[in-house]
Amino acid sequence: MRYLFRLFTSFLVALCVTLPASAINTPLSDEAVREAYFLGQRHDGSYPSLMGNYIKRPPAPKSGPHIFSITFLTPFIQLVANSDRFIGNYSAQQAALDHRGQAEFVRIIVEIKLTPPTEPSLLLNQVHVQVHSQSPSLDPMISGGTFKSRSRTETSS
Repeated sequence: MRYLFRLFTSFLVALCVTLPASAINTPLSDEAVREAYFLGQRHDGSYPSLMGNYIKRPPAPKSGPHIFSITFLTPFIQLVANSDRFIGNYSAQQAALDHRGQAEFVRIIVEIKLTPPTEPSLLLNQVHVQVHSQSPSLDPMISGGTFKSRSRTETSS
């Protein structure tokens, strides 16, 4: 378990260091909201390419839990994703209005896959994620997952 914690921490630090600093600044400026709108409206394949900068995929271990991916969604990339969902009747002004008054938050998604012979039930309560910032440690708003096996599905909340 210590190996997993060290691996997770090192990749999260690497992820934070490699992301552009302007993407993490909050609250987002009007210019950043406008830029996110235009990036999302391009619909030329640049959004999936941009998302690649926010997803890290560590190598698989020989056994035990495999941290398949770590996705770090900043307020900026969340706005790009929202704009990407609209085709046609959506403007930069509407994007700014939609964003105004909304809480900005960072969403971190950790996808863990199991390598044989790990049993899902053994892992249910063993994975803990802790995020640190300049303030004291932060607690996750939502934490949980679904483990699928051939015979059953188990959920942790």
